Amino acid sequence: MNRNFDPSHLEGACCGLVIIDKKREIIQLVHSTLHEYFQDTLNRWFPTTNFDIANTCVLYLSLKDFSGGPVKSYEEAHERLKKPLFSYAVDYWGHHASASSFCTPQLLNLLTKSEWVSMVVQYCDIFSEVRKKSWLSSEDLKPTQNAFHMVGVYGLDNLVKALFARAQDIDPDLQDKEGRTPLSWAAEYGHTEVVKTLLSDGRVDPDRQDNNGQTPLSWAARKGHTEVVKCLLGDGRVDPDRQDNHGTTPLDCASSHGHMEIIKALLCDSQVDPNGQDNDGQTPLSWAVENGQTEVVKGLSSHN
Repeated sequence: MNRNFDPSHLEGACCGLVIIDKKREIIQLVHSTLHEYFQDTLNRWFPTTNFDIANTCVLYLSLKDFSGGPVKSYEEAHERLKKPLFSYAVDYWGHHASASSFCTPQLLNLLTKSEWVSMVVQYCDIFSEVRKKSWLSSEDLKPTQNAFHMVGVYGLDNLVKALFARAQDIDPDLQDKEGRTPLSWAAEYGHTEVVKTLLSDGRVDPDRQDNNGQTPLSWAARKGHTEVVKCLLGDGRVDPDRQDNHGTTPLDCASSHGHMEIIKALLCDSQVDPNGQDNDGQTPLSWAVENGQTEVVKGLSSHN
């Protein structure tokens, strides 16, 4: 049983196999071993589960109720969130699509409609501010991401390629209100194949900085996505030592978070200064020391 489960919240049970916690809207298996069994055998018992759930979510989000596009007021936004299944559908359709390589003509058609895309990104947890702030102006509510942002952040490389083939009018290098491009988001989430596909399009600038001066390489280095870092370093248009608005470099990001493989990859590039200082005089070594990254300290010290 989940150790965090509070029996005082229990309002119902079913067959002794599951616990229904109505207050927290959770249904969970009594024994963790049973949960592990179903996780391990999921594809054998239900081979099309992710495809079916992704398809159901997309069908639901294509209903007439949501055909008007994004909402324009905070009150209207929260009314929409009360609709059954809506929050789950906008948050998880992409996760299920990624797990099943989901791509249907209907979904591709919806992705070419800016109003539908804006409606989804306005609410999905990765991009949305609706559920994170107590109030938003009509201007704040305006979505600024497009279809490439949405499919890129979920790692849906098949849909990225499909959009390249079908929707040449959609900008694959559009910056959202944070200055972030689809490549920036894909790099942060470690979607190597999406990164490679985006880099293959000449319209995509692999070194574009966001509002804080961070590049796709900075994001990948910070999050520890080694393969994405190597992919970006292999593109001659990327400055491997580019500073953000605080003077922080990709090497600083990797050093402060202890990503040793990324540090090694960066230090193989002669353009990377292992002793460079940020706006506060911090170096990669001092960042590693400050954050207790012992192995990084040893590696940087031996390199110097």
